[in-house]
Amino acid sequence: MLHYLIKSFLTSNCKFIVIVLLILPLFLGGRTESEAKVKATAVLTNINKIDVCGDKKNKAILLVLDIGKITWSDSLFACNFELNYDSSKVKISSALYLNTLSEFFEFKEISYRSGKIIGVLSVSLLGDQVAGDKALIAFSGEYLENCEDTASVNISYLEFTDEFQKDITEYKSAIVKGETLDKPDRSLTATLSDYKFDNLKKDSTAEITVRLKTYKIARLKNIDFKLFFDKPDIFEIKEISEINSNILKIDTIIKNDSDILIKTTVNDTITDTAVFKMIVRQSVNLSDTVNLKLTLEDINRCSCITRKYGSSAVLIAGKIEIDTLNVVDRTNSDIRGYYDIENNEFVIIDENENEKNIEVFDLMGNLITKQNGLFGKKIEIKTDKLSSGLYILKINVNKTIILIKN
Repeated sequence: MLHYLIKSFLTSNCKFIVIVLLILPLFLGGRTESEAKVKATAVLTNINKIDVCGDKKNKAILLVLDIGKITWSDSLFACNFELNYDSSKVKISSALYLNTLSEFFEFKEISYRSGKIIGVLSVSLLGDQVAGDKALIAFSGEYLENCEDTASVNISYLEFTDEFQKDITEYKSAIVKGETLDKPDRSLTATLSDYKFDNLKKDSTAEITVRLKTYKIARLKNIDFKLFFDKPDIFEIKEISEINSNILKIDTIIKNDSDILIKTTVNDTITDTAVFKMIVRQSVNLSDTVNLKLTLEDINRCSCITRKYGSSAVLIAGKIEIDTLNVVDRTNSDIRGYYDIENNEFVIIDENENEKNIEVFDLMGNLITKQNGLFGKKIEIKTDKLSSGLYILKINVNKTIILIKN
């Protein structure tokens, strides 16, 4: 039983403790082999949640090795153990004795090798046995990966002196799981904006820009977009082109029967950036309303994005309205608006700071809400109580814009 313990002690100039461990049962009157030992399980657990997109403290590992409650009659005097793990994913750096049983052992020797922890715990000469309802020992370390993954920390062996009255029959490994924890700011929003257009009719065109908004440590490398019309026979996308390939480069455009898939590579940091533009053409002489929808499909592995938001544009014969940015009434081009999906509100932008009275109607003409006496170039109208859909906003009676709440 003690060959690993003896070897460790000899290499640490602790021969006198080895002698103590060998003669200790004689002083204590150890139990006979015929007495049955209580079966127990050694459980290794990682307590902390690992956030691969956080800083160093968010990647901290706290390992706890537990063998259950130990009583005085269990005769715990010494043990030795070895843990192993993948050193490319995990780094274990120090033992934590406080508030564990290891705190009460007079002798402690822990060595750290590549992917291994080897430890020896022992009481001193004629020292009392250790007891308590605490973990045996704990360790701190760090998760090294920047991607979601798992790493196991295993118990190679855990040995005790013969008088110990528990029989460890099962080992349970710790699973260290690296995750991208969901946070509101870890979002990627694609909006349709910054457009120029003629009055839409057959063969007329509109230019629409796609903007991306996210935070600086998003770790974006590849983004796939999808564009589609809810009525594909009325409008068509004639051209798609990148704005600055040093920031985002279009790799592939795949035109399917019902949608267009755009595969891109991100080459620089994106915060709030115009990335590509498209030319939309009305292909038939027909009066109708059509939704152009933009969705975010796949994003590269190891990104820090947990929330994806797309956008819609409403194309109406004679004009184009954008729900997420720059929705303009043709006779009042100084007014524009958009739906802010993150703050759940309609935003009205007016270069004039005169007083504004705003009414919000649904498509049936029902007045939903009314706000009077508003001032400023930017007005926010909360939409918490509004369901998703198309809304008509009248500003000072004679100005109208159309917005969509996604």
